[in-house]
Amino acid sequence: MDNKEINADSNITFDEEISINKGKILANTEKPNQIDRILSKKVEIEQNKENQLLPDKQKSQTNIGGDSR
Repeated sequence: MDNKEINADSNITFDEEISINKGKILANTEKPNQIDRILSKKVEIEQNKENQLLPDKQKSQTNIGGDSR
């Protein structure tokens, strides 16, 4: 078996196989990072929405409390 050949059925050389695997590894390591960034951004957006709603909720609660007295 030639050093550059993987097997008799394959035309892919050893160097090509390494670069294919390196690409797969890079793709697998980048995707979780992207997912983490997207999720953290989504959480940040949700928190901003909640923070914007909080003062309104507090105002409405105090108004309701004031009306019921």
